Amino acid sequence: MVPIDEYITETHSTSAVLGAGRPAESSLTGSTKLQLRSLRTEFVKRVSRPVLNELLDGLLQHTVINQEEMESVKVIAERAEKARDIIDMVLRKGTESSSRMINLLGELDPCLWSQLQINSVGVTT
Repeated sequence: MVPIDEYITETHSTSAVLGAGRPAESSLTGSTKLQLRSLRTEFVKRVSRPVLNELLDGLLQHTVINQEEMESVKVIAERAEKARDIIDMVLRKGTESSSRMINLLGELDPCLWSQLQINSVGVTT
């Protein structure tokens, strides 16, 4: 859970470029984290188990998570609970990690990415 002070601080920042273009990494702000947080419920409802497993592999490869974090999520049997743990873990790690997850999701499941109406962000995977 994010303290209200942090949420309010992040909401004033809107300099990330949205749409198909990719902004320079320096223009990324808390809005990427807010974007990921705002789609949490739909992500949990819609993401498939195979995509979750591939997402874990990608997050590990890009050092967003470590081996111990990956193993702690892999043992969760319920798909929705696994999805919650992954997105919450990434959100706690900040804007760059949130950007990497959004980009990975776009690569792994473009259909879900489109359904969630995710905007491109500037951290390449």
